[in-house]
Amino acid sequence: MTKAKIGQIRKYLKEVKVVIYDFGIGAASLQAELPKLQEVITEIMVASVESEKGTGGVMLYHLEMKARQCRKLILIRMGKKN
Repeated sequence: MTKAKIGQIRKYLKEVKVVIYDFGIGAASLQAELPKLQEVITEIMVASVESEKGTGGVMLYHLEMKARQCRKLILIRMGKKN
């Protein structure tokens, strides 16, 4: 995965966090983010497998956990997960 792509993912995850904590946004808007988040998680997982172990793998793991946390927070806000 290129550094530019990693930068795009970081920027996207920051934007999603802002949306999650904006309580004026409805559940439908939040739900629209779930497929994109799943796509990002899958892309990071594939890149992790393809990359060499070391600092790159740790960075990808960290990004994956951030994406999963965003997904979990959206599900909690929608009332689908305790």
